[in-house]
Amino acid sequence: MSNRTSTIHHHATSRYSGHHADHDLLQEAENLLSRLEKSSGADHAALADKVRHALEAGKKGAASMREYVKNGVHTTEATIKERPWTSVGVAAAAGVGIGLLIGLLSRRND
Repeated sequence: MSNRTSTIHHHATSRYSGHHADHDLLQEAENLLSRLEKSSGADHAALADKVRHALEAGKKGAASMREYVKNGVHTTEATIKERPWTSVGVAAAAGVGIGLLIGLLSRRND
């Protein structure tokens, strides 16, 4: 993997996937769960169990989303390498389409 591709891959799989935000959120939830488990009462134990299950589901969902983003980055890189001119054409067409849409919407608001 080239240095440029490595940089793009790093940004897409960590910064843009919200890895640090996910980690902070999960850490905060785990801290709250720990405090809840230390408190007393039957209601607290049932609530702690529900929170634990939700936290595990959230961790699995976050890991799944990170993997999905990573696969998307790899697929996009491979497509661009295999068909660079097609990629340029698609990007240009998308730019023209977005420009036309913005132009139509701005006229509509006048």
